[in-house]
Amino acid sequence: MPQLPYSIELHDSRVSGLVLQEGLVTVSLRPAYIHRDGKGWKQDALLIVEDASLETDQVEFPVTCADGSLRAPLGRYHNLLNLPLQEPGPILLKLEFFSGCTAAITGTSIKAVLVGVPVFIEDVT
Repeated sequence: MPQLPYSIELHDSRVSGLVLQEGLVTVSLRPAYIHRDGKGWKQDALLIVEDASLETDQVEFPVTCADGSLRAPLGRYHNLLNLPLQEPGPILLKLEFFSGCTAAITGTSIKAVLVGVPVFIEDVT
């Protein structure tokens, strides 16, 4: 049986905030849209970028992602971030929001931390 994807889908994930503090950018996905076992789930997640810089429009949070991408030495991701995610850099994370605003985050590494318990939304197979 093929391995079904386990990933964060940036499209339809809700960003509650972007925080740059002491060289770390934390993207709070509250909730993230998770694909797992052919089903859609919602679960809070943090994307943490080290030695980071942040360029963003004036975003009013919370905001829903329309699209996104991650460029890292081990791969390029478009809209889906495979889990578990812990990638060395350099990385470039781009987020586009339905509001029309964008954010670009660069850094030396990125990791995803899932928070809380996943809640079932739908079958996606």
